[in-house]
Amino acid sequence: MKKEITYSQAQQKLEEIVAQMENNEIDLETLSVKLIEAKELVKLCENKLRNIEETIK
Repeated sequence: MKKEITYSQAQQKLEEIVAQMENNEIDLETLSVKLIEAKELVKLCENKLRNIEETIK
């Protein structure tokens, strides 16, 4: 991900990807790209949550 996005934005994008997958809106060629994007979004969310947790400690 080139541009830093907020946790809420990442979560919303993940929800959109899941909805597209559930509705069979993603063709096979696009699926791998979306899965890579989802993986990056999950990693970003995990990092943000980890940073918040460290700040609280």
